[in-house]
Amino acid sequence: MKRLLVAVLACICTLSAASQDDVLSSREVKKWADGMAQALVDNFWGASFKERPDRYYFNRMSQQADLGTGEFWPQAHAIDVITDVYLRSKDKKFYRLFDPWFQGMPRFNFGAREGGREKGDLWWNPFVDDMEWHCLALIRIYEATGEKRYLNKARQIYGDWIWSQWSPEDEEPWHGGITWKTDVVKSKNACSNGPAAIIAARLAQFASVDAGNEKNKSAAEYQDEAWKIYQWERKYLWDANTGAIFDNMNQDGRLGRFSLSYNQGTFIGAGAVIQVGSGKLEPGEDVRSSAARELSEETGFTADEYVDLGCCYTSPGYTDEIIHVYLARGLHRGQSHLDEGEFLNVEKIPFSELLRQVMDNRVIDAKTVIAVSKAKIYLDAQK
Repeated sequence: MKRLLVAVLACICTLSAASQDDVLSSREVKKWADGMAQALVDNFWGASFKERPDRYYFNRMSQQADLGTGEFWPQAHAIDVITDVYLRSKDKKFYRLFDPWFQGMPRFNFGAREGGREKGDLWWNPFVDDMEWHCLALIRIYEATGEKRYLNKARQIYGDWIWSQWSPEDEEPWHGGITWKTDVVKSKNACSNGPAAIIAARLAQFASVDAGNEKNKSAAEYQDEAWKIYQWERKYLWDANTGAIFDNMNQDGRLGRFSLSYNQGTFIGAGAVIQVGSGKLEPGEDVRSSAARELSEETGFTADEYVDLGCCYTSPGYTDEIIHVYLARGLHRGQSHLDEGEFLNVEKIPFSELLRQVMDNRVIDAKTVIAVSKAKIYLDAQK
């Protein structure tokens, strides 16, 4: 099949049920978010207090009420907040926190010590999921700063300490899966598999950056690993009847049949596969104009031709929402115009490869499957 660079755009027509009075303005939201980020720095960042100027660590409680270092994972979530505010504001005072956190925070990692002695790399921790949160945070810092050291550290953590915990497919009783904790009896948990799949998929997006780095892999390798992890979690920990994600599979193959909310989120995140651009009609806007606007806003592309491929209901009997599908041809690259707080990764994929991903269930987003299938039928008819 001829390699075609096409953009398939789904334009969703919906009516919002919320009134304007129900929602905060973007200015109010920004004020709240920026204020809470500054409060995090003022009250929890250890080096904010003059008596400990080199404590590059987010304290457990505010105003130094608890200086314990018994948890590693909150450090990743705290620096994620700093990344968020820096991406919004580009304020250098937040940028200047990245380096001391990166250099100094691991010194306080309890898991890298035994009897007071350091155990090799200070980023290592027996909790695989703790290292995964840091891995994801480092990828985001790279995206915010463009500094490759953060990306390469994420690659090293994933390759040496996360993917290495994948069990061979013939190992009983797990047949795959990422181990949760390395210093106890082996268990395969949702909290270590959902984030691991997301990490592999995210690293695939940047495989061409500093491609010669010794810890880097090809995009195809990362994608294959992400797919394996996601499929394992879906097969063994997902309850198809309720949609819940069970917590773990222990060494005897028994499931811990309880569900924690964050495991549901990471499973959904891992399954957030490639989607076509979509958006809502503005008041008084026709469908074709909306399709062109959404294509430009979300991808930066404009097109010479927009082919109407028809429409469909998203869920008949439940909602009257309709998706209109357009095939954009004759593309011209430009600058995207995302909404405030919106972040998207735009990837260029040959249409034949996207079709294969639909057919082997790597792409399972409904509107994407519909759009790609309609485009295939149309393109074949034009031959």
